[in-house]
Amino acid sequence: MRRDDTERLDALQQLGFQLVEGEVDLALPAGTAEDLGCEMATAADIPRLRELAAQAFALSRFRAPWYAADASGRFYAQWI
Repeated sequence: MRRDDTERLDALQQLGFQLVEGEVDLALPAGTAEDLGCEMATAADIPRLRELAAQAFALSRFRAPWYAADASGRFYAQWI
């Protein structure tokens, strides 16, 4: 479905369909780690990265009413 096809979206919603997720892609040129003032994560960083990932995507498609309330956090933490 095209992003500007609001008529079709409205018609589907009137039939009981729900928009679960929209997606926006953003691409930015990346420099080197030194340019950005960052460092590569290591295995020691994984526990903290999992904590952050579990909280970062609360409004993703992996949310209620389609999934249990804690599912999104568990999914993203597992994918680290």
